[in-house]
Amino acid sequence: MRIKQLSLPAVFYILSMVLITASVLLFINDFRERSNLIVDLTNQKNSLNNLKARQSDIQAKMFKLIYFKDESLTSEILSATEDYEFILNDFINIAYKHHRITDISLYTEVTASFAQLRELIYQIVRRIKEKKIATAINQFQGEYVQRENILTLFITEAQYGKEQQIKESNKKNNEHEKLFTIIFTIEILLTLVITYLINHRVNTKLSQSKRRLNILASHDSLTGLYNRRLFLEHLNHALELAKRNNEQFAMFFLDLDGFKLINDTVGHYIGDKVLVEVAERIRECVRASDTVYRLGGDEFTIILEHLNDLECYKIVVKKVLQSIRKPYYIEGKNLFLSASIGVSIYPEHGLTIDSLVNSADAAMYRVKAEGKNNYLCFSIEMLSESNHRTQLKNDMQNAVSNDELFLLYQPKIDLATGKLAGCEALVRWQHPTMGIISPLEFIPLAEETGLIMEIGLWVLESASAQIENWRRRNISIPQVAINLSGSQLERPETLHKFLTILAENPFPSSMLEFELTESVIMGYQASDAHHILSLLQTNGHMVSIDDFGTGYSSLSHLKHLPVNTLKIDRSFIADVLQNEEDKSIVKSILALAKNLGLKTVAEGVETKEQLDFLKEHGCELVQGYYFAKPLSIEDIEAFVEKQH
Repeated sequence: MRIKQLSLPAVFYILSMVLITASVLLFINDFRERSNLIVDLTNQKNSLNNLKARQSDIQAKMFKLIYFKDESLTSEILSATEDYEFILNDFINIAYKHHRITDISLYTEVTASFAQLRELIYQIVRRIKEKKIATAINQFQGEYVQRENILTLFITEAQYGKEQQIKESNKKNNEHEKLFTIIFTIEILLTLVITYLINHRVNTKLSQSKRRLNILASHDSLTGLYNRRLFLEHLNHALELAKRNNEQFAMFFLDLDGFKLINDTVGHYIGDKVLVEVAERIRECVRASDTVYRLGGDEFTIILEHLNDLECYKIVVKKVLQSIRKPYYIEGKNLFLSASIGVSIYPEHGLTIDSLVNSADAAMYRVKAEGKNNYLCFSIEMLSESNHRTQLKNDMQNAVSNDELFLLYQPKIDLATGKLAGCEALVRWQHPTMGIISPLEFIPLAEETGLIMEIGLWVLESASAQIENWRRRNISIPQVAINLSGSQLERPETLHKFLTILAENPFPSSMLEFELTESVIMGYQASDAHHILSLLQTNGHMVSIDDFGTGYSSLSHLKHLPVNTLKIDRSFIADVLQNEEDKSIVKSILALAKNLGLKTVAEGVETKEQLDFLKEHGCELVQGYYFAKPLSIEDIEAFVEKQH
């Protein structure tokens, strides 16, 4: 049989031989440099004899592979691979016993990879036979080698290694030369194995990473629902399809009622579990053709395509509302939610993505304003409300810098003496064109936009400056209370600024009181709430729980909190004389405060009868329109002067 020129398989094989990783070369060179290597290997007679016995057969198959074309090429290679497996196992066993391979995980990984290696070689041979040599080489080199551009380094080091081997072989005896031949044969296989392992590992990780990135790019990581990006893509597709087929479709904008309270009272961990269950409940309510999305936080959207009958969307939206209203039993807690849903219909309520989203959003906000726990379909008058909110959000960005905010002060009266015990500072917004904006309107928007931190710091600085002004002028206002939001205390940078302002105040700390709502206090882990409130109290400030009775206070938690005062929410005071339930709640809060050694303040007192009831049952301080509405600086000073 005549030897032919190097074939494509030969070129490929030679390339594969030089693809030796630096770590493999270092290992082999170090192996050869050990002076006692031959003695140690010779002592392993059985293993060495097995290597010698198989060597000639393997070399023959390799020779045939490189220099001849043969119909049995595939089977020969696979057969040789099986023999290589025996050699590698023997070699690794010898090296492992002599502490040359110290990583047992590498040993396990290499020996476990031969089934995959056989399949790889089979694929490479098939590509070579199909004249797809470039594809074969690319598969073998892999993205790792190409990307790092280290092929030149491999070739250089491989050539150096071979030169050293030839020099050493000429110096050693025949036994040594045969041993190097065996090692070089194993070196070829080890190159194949490690190159394969590198490529397999890198490609697997790349594939997994791409798959994870694709999922993260299109799905909400918490609930598994489609995310905002997919929502916009699908909405655009629904628009195009509806236009083409002259169809209608509906879009729901869903916002949970009371979710913030759950997050604030029982924590984000349970809050996340609630969101997962909400997502599952919504999935179960919609049709197979409908798609559910989570935009973020407690906001969800639903697209209902192919609406032949508008009554269909009403059936779905009612099922969703009923399902969300059912109790949630999570981590031993019974929790309750509802939802506000705004609906927009194509083409009636919009012909573009923005118009449909804005219409549904406006309808949802109208539901919130009318009492929540319901749905409404968009109507044209809602658009002005939506535009108004958007305008306020935009204008609020510059409210602080434009000096549009100001404080009013509502007196707190000591029922025992009838004298001024202090006042509460309440922020107002003087809009340049809309007039005074109620905090009930702009504070929720400030929470949404994150501007509450800036506004909160402005309130603290302004109230502190006014307290010092009154102190220097000997105007007797014993104490001023300001409200703190959860957002102000959650961000370390805001908390740091907050504490810095307090440290720089020249007046006694007792003159500045802080009010936190019950839901905010209970929203922190017990240790966090205790730490923050203790910090304020240690600094000499008084701390009150505002709107007490509206949250989910744990009495065992409450009794350990460093607070001074409970403020009874105005909703209980309004009907305290007519509503037996409100009466019982107020009396219970007053009794609780007395037992815990806390002061009490009743908000929203507007009649003498309410005042008499509170005085009779031991309430200490009151505030409300019966005494005074929130007053300007000039008016609160006049109020103080009048009392004197």
